Amino acid sequence: MASVAVKGFLTAVCCASLPIGLHGRRVRNFDDLKLGGKCEEFPGGAIPRLHHSGCKCSNGTVLVGEGCGPLHLKRKFPARIISDLQDCMCKKPECNDVISRSGFDGQTCKCLNKDGRRTFNGQTFDDYAMFKCEGYDYYEKKVNKLETSLCMYNPRKYCFRGVPRISIGAVRFDPMDILASHHLDLYPRGACHCY
Repeated sequence: MASVAVKGFLTAVCCASLPIGLHGRRVRNFDDLKLGGKCEEFPGGAIPRLHHSGCKCSNGTVLVGEGCGPLHLKRKFPARIISDLQDCMCKKPECNDVISRSGFDGQTCKCLNKDGRRTFNGQTFDDYAMFKCEGYDYYEKKVNKLETSLCMYNPRKYCFRGVPRISIGAVRFDPMDILASHHLDLYPRGACHCY
């Protein structure tokens, strides 16, 4: 049986040979550290993450644009993919960036409706902001109640079959508030829309 000193020595030798560095309790890859300087060059003002590798958008902004792909409405992203993010930038999302077929009616975000009564900047709005997000139906019969309850409790951790289908009825919405309260960054661009 090896002594404590020998075990410590072997651990130190193994850790010294890996291309990683310890940073707090997290492990950072040195390749990501080298790319961290590109964060400031990203459109919209991304900043390097302090205790992790990669970049993040400044406070109150998220990745928005047609070219963001699966990172649409996310705040954090790896620095090594900055060159791949064309037509994507950090900015405060507008109504249509979060819920498609919606817009700003001069006061708040509402759904667009050609038969609506309210008009602003050439767009006609509905009186409400009724929208749904396409996803897996956790309320169907073959999904047990425990799985449904866990998914609705924390969609980031417990939705094992995919993001849940949700339907929201509101009078109006704020893009950043609804993004955070309903985890809309989990859905692909266009999956959440007015109806």
